[in-house]
Amino acid sequence: MSRRIIWLALILGTAAAGAFVACGDDSSGGDAGADAFVDATSEPPPIDSSAGDAADGGADDASLLIGVIGDYGVCSDADPPEYSVSCPDEIAVAALVHGWSPDAIVTVGDNSYGSGSYAQLPGDQAPYDPDIDAGKFFPTMGNHDWLSAAGDAPSLAYFHLASPRYVKAFGSLVTFYILDTDDHDDAGDDAGSAQAVWFRAALAASTTKWNVVVNHEAPYSSCGEYSYDGDGGREDFRWIGAAGADLVLSGHSHVYERLQRGNFDDGGPQPYVVMGASGAPLQGNCGVKLPGQQKAIYGTFGALRLAITSSSLVVHFVAEDGGVADTLTLTK
Repeated sequence: MSRRIIWLALILGTAAAGAFVACGDDSSGGDAGADAFVDATSEPPPIDSSAGDAADGGADDASLLIGVIGDYGVCSDADPPEYSVSCPDEIAVAALVHGWSPDAIVTVGDNSYGSGSYAQLPGDQAPYDPDIDAGKFFPTMGNHDWLSAAGDAPSLAYFHLASPRYVKAFGSLVTFYILDTDDHDDAGDDAGSAQAVWFRAALAASTTKWNVVVNHEAPYSSCGEYSYDGDGGREDFRWIGAAGADLVLSGHSHVYERLQRGNFDDGGPQPYVVMGASGAPLQGNCGVKLPGQQKAIYGTFGALRLAITSSSLVVHFVAEDGGVADTLTLTK
């Protein structure tokens, strides 16, 4: 049975979301090879060190190409018009990313505007359905993805996820820690929460060369409703920037921004990248320059291109027109 037929059954109320997840075949699903955190009282799962074999061979000297998008899903007929007006930009960014032939695509949340409902998701995700079906698409939940009457259930079903919090490893090269820092998440979102304990244990257990943390609302951001106090962003989420993480990726602010700030544990330097410009209408110049801000680009759609080897992690912000607008290079 195809994924679209199952999805139609869900919309019509003739199937439960759980049945949809169970019906996924071997070629479908963001939960394939991703270790989910389902029970807040459970021990963290072992990191999946073999999940990336199809993409990178699992070799220490392998290379990997990852596309990163955020705040993008606006192409459903059920989306409010203030969002769907920029559907052509979502499509253009998807074409840009697919032109790289990435090994996987990761999102930083707000995958579906305005509420991540059963009706909105198919249209919003249409440009990325081949990646979802191939098990190459790894979404983060954003605040909009929780706004439907069913909460995040439609998104979990559509993306074949058992949980909005999970670990995705690609061989021995890189691990992505997909966190859900929305206030609705029952695992909590502060530094003492069950989610934080699980994340720290998983990070401590990592044996990959690189460790990348992903959430939605940025710990540091010059834009957004939390960002006008002179040191903007979600201060209550800064625990995600733990020592041992090489890079923190977020969204929510509809801009591109790169900062260098201290990590949460010992203040050591840590790069933070905000990538919220992959489809939803953009914000203008925020007029705020935070301490540690190294680059801010307003009014430009695009995506991140992560080129990863055992000795380097290179982050390009590539604009919708294909031009490289910013580069961050990390080496080990």
